[in-house]
Amino acid sequence: MLAFAVKALSAVSMLALTTMAAVWPASAAAAASPSAAQEHAAVLKAERSRSLWATVNVCNTRAHHDQVGIRGEMPALGFPARLEMTVQLTYLDSVTGHYAPVPGAQTRIQLGTVTHGDVQDGALFRFRPTVTLQGKVTFTWSRDGRTLGSVTRATSGRHRGVADADPRGFSAATCRIAG
Repeated sequence: MLAFAVKALSAVSMLALTTMAAVWPASAAAAASPSAAQEHAAVLKAERSRSLWATVNVCNTRAHHDQVGIRGEMPALGFPARLEMTVQLTYLDSVTGHYAPVPGAQTRIQLGTVTHGDVQDGALFRFRPTVTLQGKVTFTWSRDGRTLGSVTRATSGRHRGVADADPRGFSAATCRIAG
């Protein structure tokens, strides 16, 4: 049985706070409501954006022993929309050779209503057995209770500007924790 513990990181990092724009007042949002076609185009653009990624930002360091951090970044749509990330830890199944979800190792992070900029957040998981880990982040944009779009990315490496990385600047596709 795989053992783990989940600890969500800050709801929105200070880096994200500096890049997020203020939420529009209700009257301004109503006056500037995008059409369905504009919503669709904005989601397609966001799904193709270089600002949409997932990465391993912590992998069993001295400060984070037996822990792996999964972090994601997603762009806003240019109009007020609720942003959410669902972070799932996965492990390399030695029998199938494929990554499988770690049961119960999933956390949903509400990023709030954002209009402009890119937002980062993530989760930290504790893991003990010898195993290769990866993560998946599902990014969701919604507005007025409707899901505008959702896309999932597996973790990849070499991302710049990854907040809360240990060591600083660390970004990888996988993490191997040896027992």
